Amino acid sequence: MLSRNLLRMWRALCCVVALTAIVGNAAAELPFENDGNLYVAMYNSDTYNVFGKDGQYVTTFTTPGLNGPRGLAFNPFNGDIWVTGEFSNTIYVFNSSHQFLWALTHPEFNQPVGVSFKMTSGVNPEDQEVYISNSGNSPTSTGNNIMVFDQQGNFLRSFTRNGLVDPNCTAFFPDGSFYVSNRLGTVDDNGNSDGILGRVDKFDENDNFLFSFNTPGMASVMAVARDPNGPGDADDTVWVTSGSGARCICEFDQDGNLLQTILPSDLPDFGVPGSSMVPQGIAFDDNGNMTVVSWTGGVYLFDGDGNLQNSYDPDPSLPAAAGKSRSMAFAYEVPVATFVAPNSYSVFRGFEVTGSLTDFESSDDIVARFNPGFTISNTEAPVWLVFDASVNDATDFQIESQSGTPGLEFTVEAFHWSDGAYEVIGVQSESFNSDSVFNFPLSLADHVDGNGNVRSRVGWRTVGFTINFPWEVRIDQVGWNQ
Repeated sequence: MLSRNLLRMWRALCCVVALTAIVGNAAAELPFENDGNLYVAMYNSDTYNVFGKDGQYVTTFTTPGLNGPRGLAFNPFNGDIWVTGEFSNTIYVFNSSHQFLWALTHPEFNQPVGVSFKMTSGVNPEDQEVYISNSGNSPTSTGNNIMVFDQQGNFLRSFTRNGLVDPNCTAFFPDGSFYVSNRLGTVDDNGNSDGILGRVDKFDENDNFLFSFNTPGMASVMAVARDPNGPGDADDTVWVTSGSGARCICEFDQDGNLLQTILPSDLPDFGVPGSSMVPQGIAFDDNGNMTVVSWTGGVYLFDGDGNLQNSYDPDPSLPAAAGKSRSMAFAYEVPVATFVAPNSYSVFRGFEVTGSLTDFESSDDIVARFNPGFTISNTEAPVWLVFDASVNDATDFQIESQSGTPGLEFTVEAFHWSDGAYEVIGVQSESFNSDSVFNFPLSLADHVDGNGNVRSRVGWRTVGFTINFPWEVRIDQVGWNQ
């Protein structure tokens, strides 16, 4: 059996998630002006190093049992850090302060090397699925597949295709389709081998295999990344790194047609020789510039057209060697929710005692007050208010209110634009003489139309004994988080 270090050197690969970045030294100009700290997997020391935007060392973190750190991804919901232990067959989850939280294990894990969040359009961040690239194979576990989990670590499904061998990384596109670096795959769409050791496989949004592609010179396909290019998604391209063979960096269109190839021999020398590049991880910053990390430790900065701008050693204290640096990612900054107040409201049923549109804008104890109107059934809500706004997107509807009598509850409905009708998104007991804030999740696809319009309505009714009549609803703040 190969030793751990020999096996690492033999594999000579790097798995990176679709959003990857690399680390630089203090003298280098880092490309991520609007991103968080840079994280690098120190494969041989079983740690992750963290660097600031200026390349200064920040900290190192790990946890007992982590063996062979590889993939790295940031949870879009809470910023937690998910990392893979290739040889410990475990996914480790840390919080944004690098404190270990919990570990995900599964009997089918066999050298998991890649982790990424799908980021499906219209799905709330907390519901985005996690894709784990399971690279190994043995008689006791499946391997050579992609395993899908929810964020609580519950196994959802797995998939593969005939000819998927040692899958490493996954790059998602806005339509839900994605590309997988099939590191050692040789079989094409028809089950035939073309003799090229490594391919890129494309799957649709439902994990169905579509086609694969490669180009002569590719071998040991390490990483894939999406290049955003210009506005819109139609011109987005796929960049691929090849860790062996010609050691090339290749750009393809979304149909797998080769657009350009960058070879080490084409590169000038800056901080490290261009000819020594063994490309592994690849990533793009928010300006469309490309960064590639070498298996031997070099970091190469390209512009959006693939022209090398600079290169440097990520840690000059260590000699260039196989496995010096591996998977890398820049911190995903969890967006701060923006509150959007209504731009109009109407009283569908009931009577407005006092109130104006500005009363709903902030939590300031300046409330709008409403009394019940006439109903013919106690199952009907005698107070109904309709709120409208324009948003970029919306994750949830928020209301802060209180009742002037015990025994009230309210129902929240969101307008479903495709169906042309309201649907219930929550029912809540109202607080008596005490402000309470409640949030109700929305579906971006269903509850926000193509022009950014959003509409919700809230109805109050009694469900028990009331002290007085007419009772009163008091609303402090209403709106949407986006």
